[in-house]
Amino acid sequence: MAFGSGAHPSTLLCIELMLNMNIKHKKVVDAGTGSGVLAVLAKKMGAAQVMAFDNNPWAIEIYRKTMKLNNI
Repeated sequence: MAFGSGAHPSTLLCIELMLNMNIKHKKVVDAGTGSGVLAVLAKKMGAAQVMAFDNNPWAIEIYRKTMKLNNI
């Protein structure tokens, strides 16, 4: 999967870092969002606003599905 489960080592490192940050009520940018896993996490952690973008049309399609599946 090009845009997948969030199990890629770099994604896992970002998740670990995010879980140790206070992002509640803050603005978050997810550049090169892929599947949107980090954007979902940011929103679930209470970010006030999340901007996620990617230059790959397929990634945007997957991102939209991820948001819908997570009620975001």
